[in-house]
Amino acid sequence: MLIFIATLFFSWVSLADSSPQTIPFSQNWSNTGLITVDDNWSGVPGIEGFFLNSTNSTTGIDPQTVLTDTFNGGTTTVDPDVIANQTATGLSNGGVAEFHTTSQTGAPGTDPTIGLQGSGTADAPFIRLYLNTTGQSSINIAYNVRDIDCTVDNAVQQVALQYRVGNSGSYSNLAAGYVADATTGPSLCTQVTPVSVTLPVAANNQPLVQVRIITTNAPNNDEWVGIDDISITGAGVDAAPTVSNTAPANNASNIATNSDITTTFSEPVDVTGSWFQISCSSSGAHTATVTGGPTIFTMNPDSDFTLGDLCTVTINHLLISDQDAVDPPDNMAADYVFSFTVGPTLSIADVTQIETNGATTFTFNVNLSAAAASDVTFDIATSDGTAQDGNPVGEDTDYVAKSETGRTITTGNSSASFTVTVNGDASIESNETFFVTASNVAGAGVADGQAVGTIVNDDGVGSSGVVI
Repeated sequence: MLIFIATLFFSWVSLADSSPQTIPFSQNWSNTGLITVDDNWSGVPGIEGFFLNSTNSTTGIDPQTVLTDTFNGGTTTVDPDVIANQTATGLSNGGVAEFHTTSQTGAPGTDPTIGLQGSGTADAPFIRLYLNTTGQSSINIAYNVRDIDCTVDNAVQQVALQYRVGNSGSYSNLAAGYVADATTGPSLCTQVTPVSVTLPVAANNQPLVQVRIITTNAPNNDEWVGIDDISITGAGVDAAPTVSNTAPANNASNIATNSDITTTFSEPVDVTGSWFQISCSSSGAHTATVTGGPTIFTMNPDSDFTLGDLCTVTINHLLISDQDAVDPPDNMAADYVFSFTVGPTLSIADVTQIETNGATTFTFNVNLSAAAASDVTFDIATSDGTAQDGNPVGEDTDYVAKSETGRTITTGNSSASFTVTVNGDASIESNETFFVTASNVAGAGVADGQAVGTIVNDDGVGSSGVVI
């Protein structure tokens, strides 16, 4: 007896291919070599046919109400089923059949298909699709329900669409996939009813989703209904929004006391309530005025930080939700936390000075907002504005180009100076400008790293203010 049972089990396994199919997935039955033997689906990836047969057989049951593998309360058998290699829909058997052609008079062409027909021995025939929706959302099930029965048979042939997650439990009916009567007749076989239904979100991102297309034994003589042009598509799984960038960056140092905080998200989001908290070791909690969105938000704290503060910003994931319609997820997966320290910041003061008629020194003060706790180093150099440094050859020489590397403001000090020679002349001309820029600053933040030197003309202007 054990050997007999094992033989039956392995025989059944070999007759089916119930491996879940990744999306996109389609089947139009044009390959008539997929099914060659009755009740053998092993050549058809991810699809099998069955019929339910009950001891309480009856007609006219709405297939939308058949949500388990029982029928009408009777003892029910569920058998794999396909009648292979058929060429005419005059076949009286109920169940699932493979039709290579439906070319009898009045048929809609020779398009192969799988058909369903109820009967007294096939109370509820169906095909079942096995889908792997991992990495997918918005799973769409589309197919054509074809009246392929050109005989004198005439019945109200209902067809329903159902699904379940996993390989057990009840199915859920999908009302949008219900076809109240998929056939016309008698002796008519031209009706095609397209079905297109998006599965509920429960079917998203699952290793196994089973989809069932089912009919039932109708009053009068049942008609064959083709289930053809099956197409399963998805939209990909929505990624939860994340924080992609912050300014200051996490663990940044020497941030200015009056610095704003900028948060950039991976996609447009809606923020609600107290979606952020700013807490500092010395200056305490900070509220802030928020501008921007929906991707980049700038927080302007309502009070300045304190030198030496260690500040932590927490983005509350429950109060951040994406704006797209692909759900779930809506919210960030977890809080995002970043910190920074507040320290001295470097700035260069502008200089405005009369040119005179000879060489004049412009002195630029490089200042720290507080005395350096350790050495602050920087590079500093001039560059042209409207004033020129004679490079390249042919330019005016309004000032002498200068650059220095590795300048240092030593521990305990708060300033340094940088001098530039300006070449005055007797020409009547407009005021001219050049720039002094600090770069590669280490040991301090940068509040204002560029100063403007304004060379004021002292050689006369007209009464209108225009140089003459």
